[in-house]
Amino acid sequence: MARRMYPDKDLEEIDDNSWIIREVIITRHASKPSGPCWDDGKGTYFSISEAPSPKPATRPRSEPCPIVGIGHGNYQIGHGIIKTHRNLGTPEHITLEALAKKSLSFKIPKVYHHGIHGNSYYIVHSTIPEGQNMVYAWPKASEATKKHWISQIADAYVELSEWTGSDITAIDGGLMREYWLCPEAFEVQKTYDPEVLRQTCETCSMDCSNIVFSHNSFEPLAFTVDEKGLVGISQWNISGFVPKDWIRTKIHCNSMSGSVPICHQLWTEGEKKDWGNMIKSALEDRGFREFWYQFALWNSKRPRID
Repeated sequence: MARRMYPDKDLEEIDDNSWIIREVIITRHASKPSGPCWDDGKGTYFSISEAPSPKPATRPRSEPCPIVGIGHGNYQIGHGIIKTHRNLGTPEHITLEALAKKSLSFKIPKVYHHGIHGNSYYIVHSTIPEGQNMVYAWPKASEATKKHWISQIADAYVELSEWTGSDITAIDGGLMREYWLCPEAFEVQKTYDPEVLRQTCETCSMDCSNIVFSHNSFEPLAFTVDEKGLVGISQWNISGFVPKDWIRTKIHCNSMSGSVPICHQLWTEGEKKDWGNMIKSALEDRGFREFWYQFALWNSKRPRID
């Protein structure tokens, strides 16, 4: 089971076999239920449903709890990952459905459930059971193994960048939730308009004539590896078509993102620095440019949330 590394104040317990996460109920089953579900590899199954109104009474959470907070709005439950965020832009299941039709050199998650509950989007997808998540693998790996993993991650980004587009959008032409390119502090639909994002990129001197597909999330939680190399990539919620120049520039913004709570506890400062620096170097070796200085100037003038 994943380690409990994130304050999960949104997780409440109803009884021995059911829990609330914000607007949904997670139920544990001793046998496979008839509807959509996923398992824990030990004969137990889980399902998700919308919480009624009013919500049922809850009690102090018992331990061990099968639901583990691994990041903001991210939970691991058996062999499933549940994520929730604002209902804005192209939903992640659309991206995963499109990627599943492509012949990729790495694995992607399988979708178990998606829906709008309350005002938020929820998705449950599989973990990638082969291998180990990078947040746990990185501290134990040798320097040579780390370089091998990073090289394959960079190659995966090259592979994705062969898919070209004309506008800065999500995979289906909808809005892409790339917060770092938004000129506004608050997330609203207009801040992700393709022309608004293009203006940001042009202001930062990026070449907007070369638009390619990108995963857009370099956080360690996104990568599953084994002793042979990269196994799979997850965290596709902000992926989409961007100027190729944005890909390497993005790493300077936050190469850890939602993995910060876990990596803060498991990784040394040196290991965290190595992560970002090694990815930047590998992408540079593959011809990706960066415009960090120009982006930093633009970003310094962007409104902030107090």
